[in-house]
Amino acid sequence: AGVVATRDRAFVNYFTELRGQAGFDFSQLKERRRKSEERILDLADMVAALIRRWRAVNSNRLPDVIFYYRDGVSDGQFQPVLTYEHNCLVKAFKEVGGQDYNPKLVIMVGQKRHQTRFFKDEKGKGKGGGKPGFEMQVRPGTVAADGVADPGHLNFYMVSQNSGMGTAVPCHYHVLHLDPRLSIGIDDIERITYDLCHLYSRADKAVGYASPAYLADHLCERGKLYLESQFGIDTSNSSSGCGDHEDEEKTKRMIQERVDWLNKSWADGAAKSILQGRNFFC
Repeated sequence: AGVVATRDRAFVNYFTELRGQAGFDFSQLKERRRKSEERILDLADMVAALIRRWRAVNSNRLPDVIFYYRDGVSDGQFQPVLTYEHNCLVKAFKEVGGQDYNPKLVIMVGQKRHQTRFFKDEKGKGKGGGKPGFEMQVRPGTVAADGVADPGHLNFYMVSQNSGMGTAVPCHYHVLHLDPRLSIGIDDIERITYDLCHLYSRADKAVGYASPAYLADHLCERGKLYLESQFGIDTSNSSSGCGDHEDEEKTKRMIQERVDWLNKSWADGAAKSILQGRNFFC
């Protein structure tokens, strides 16, 4: 799991924290299967470390407002993830700033794996400039909510990128927590999110979802490469199947060995690197 945090008010350079966590569940029936664990288990320690780094380069101050963008959460996991990770965030705040430190918090989830698409209903009026197949594309910055958003909570679709091929895939943002002390509305949240899509340092164009979530994905990819360089690439079918108790215990020890190695390597190396806050790890 990877978490990133901005270094300063430019919102371009990011501090990073990486942790390994097992992706398998070993049941009493000796059956190994993929574990639907969408929570970030060590979130409290990771966020606390990131806030300490932010404080160190910002005149020993603590942030007053924190936007927490989350990726990789399915609809059915909203409440469990919100409850667990919100508590982890509050715990990290208290650990770093004491019992009186209570920043204004916004928690949002971005989803790209859906089948919703948008196009203009007037041919030739889209952003494609008359190119075949592009005439009905919506413009970057298009936001849709009325009539298409999920009922029950604040959410919206946003097309932030300029699609070079095919129909642009909108990102579905869900606002799971909005601090009532913040005097902002949905338009402000949409504007902030859209602006963040333009601050992806690897490209000179807007990307499909908020840059912090994008960079956290890259950080996880780097963690995978660290593991592959140390242990090699596992080509076995480790996501399903059954085996005897000895095989399951061996697999469990193997997974835990990799998790422990990654966490120790990160703590001893990258976490203390002078490259922190310079986007080297993401």
